[in-house]
Amino acid sequence: MIVPAFAVGRTQELVYALHRLMVARKLPSLPIFVDSPLAVNVTEVFRMHPECFDSETRQFMSSGDGRDPLASAG
Repeated sequence: MIVPAFAVGRTQELVYALHRLMVARKLPSLPIFVDSPLAVNVTEVFRMHPECFDSETRQFMSSGDGRDPLASAG
């Protein structure tokens, strides 16, 4: 899946939602490529500051499924 993106927040929400659907097996597992250097850079900043995640995100990140919803594909 290729996601052309211009809005950082919406891009992150979309990637997170797609990841959750794949984990729930409601979508097949497939790589997601985000075509937005800004979104990729901002995501790296978020990854460095997990203390800023809300409780739902912290719980999801620690679920132990071995996959990172913030991971870049490829």
